[in-house]
Amino acid sequence: MKSQNIDPDREKSYVNSDIAYLLTPAAKCRYVLAAHSVRDCDHIVEIGGRFTPITQYLTKAPISVLVLDPKMPAYSADSLLGQPCDIRHVNAKFQNWDFELSNKNYALVILGCSIKHFSDNDTQREHEWQKLIALINGAAITVLEYATDWRNGADNFAAMRDRINARKELQIDMDISSNTDMDTPYTLRRFLVFESTAP
Repeated sequence: MKSQNIDPDREKSYVNSDIAYLLTPAAKCRYVLAAHSVRDCDHIVEIGGRFTPITQYLTKAPISVLVLDPKMPAYSADSLLGQPCDIRHVNAKFQNWDFELSNKNYALVILGCSIKHFSDNDTQREHEWQKLIALINGAAITVLEYATDWRNGADNFAAMRDRINARKELQIDMDISSNTDMDTPYTLRRFLVFESTAP
């Protein structure tokens, strides 16, 4: 697999879109914090990340980076920052992905908690939630972040909160509206880091 550079012009296509706020320096700080939080993990999995995948914020190369989003362009590379790294950005939902993370030191990152496309079938939907919770509880480090005034993200976090077995290590509440004129429910954010309690 040939190493590639992440397209530096990709963000330009989002400048005039409804997610342009994600390109502001304040919003990007979320990813800087996330990258710092997962720096010691061998494998990094991100659910979401269509617009600003965590790959471009990492400061050292893990063994692998997997980013899943049903709307993101596919991308792969075999190096990061000049070091070997299996990078895959996959156009897929986590519900349909067969994870191979058993006995691996991995981190899970979900910024925005904008998790959609759950099944309409109650039994299947619960199975999908169990899959997500198992990913969280199996991770050495989990980073969750959401807009507290945005119902989708807040509701998704609430559905996870009481099923997470990991220990909360960090919570930061932030306002990312200071450097933009946006008036949206996305400006007040909560950033959390959970650490596994497994021996």
